[in-house]
Amino acid sequence: AKKEMKTDVPAAASELAPIVLGSGFAGDVDSAGKYPEIDRSSYDLSIENKTGEVIHVEPGQLKTGGDVVLYNLTDCVVVLKDTMSALRVDKLTNCFVYGGPIAGSLLLHYCTNTKFWLASRQIRLHHSEECVFHLHALSHPIIEDCTKLFFAPYNLDYPELPEQLRAANLLRKSGMWKEVNDFKWLKSQHSPNWEVLARDLWEAKARSETVKLLDDPRPDVCDEEEMAF
Repeated sequence: AKKEMKTDVPAAASELAPIVLGSGFAGDVDSAGKYPEIDRSSYDLSIENKTGEVIHVEPGQLKTGGDVVLYNLTDCVVVLKDTMSALRVDKLTNCFVYGGPIAGSLLLHYCTNTKFWLASRQIRLHHSEECVFHLHALSHPIIEDCTKLFFAPYNLDYPELPEQLRAANLLRKSGMWKEVNDFKWLKSQHSPNWEVLARDLWEAKARSETVKLLDDPRPDVCDEEEMAF
């Protein structure tokens, strides 16, 4: 059964500073003009069809972990302060997502103008544009059919996060956040579809007071080279 989520007082869309990186993105549709749908009932927690809300998942809310889906969110702030088994993200626009450890994989489709802070063993990003990813990854992040993606190291913090990373076997140093593989770019030159986000473009403050953005990458998951980035 789906688990309940804690939702704060809705924040008006106008209160969320827009992420302006370029034009919007329609994504692929089928012959009937529809987005491919997923069976959200199969997930332990589904956060879906919301606009202008601040949504929190608190530590321990998922009990022993769980599969989580974020679906069709616009102008939302999502704070996932618990360990997830897997995370599926579809159709987010102009959102901010602050995520704790994903012990398995992150699968993401059709996102636009959204910023993410996520730690995951495996990461696959599809059909998305103009998004920012602050990542801790243990393997190459994979992108397909994406443009204008920006990557930076993971700098999220909250009190329970170090122990959650350890329990999810993600508390290890890695620089894979910038070793992105673009499966639709087969040339030897660097893919034009992604780049490293300049340090002066990092967000200075989280959009929720329950988490913090560090000035530097997390020292417990980044090596010395990453700390000097």
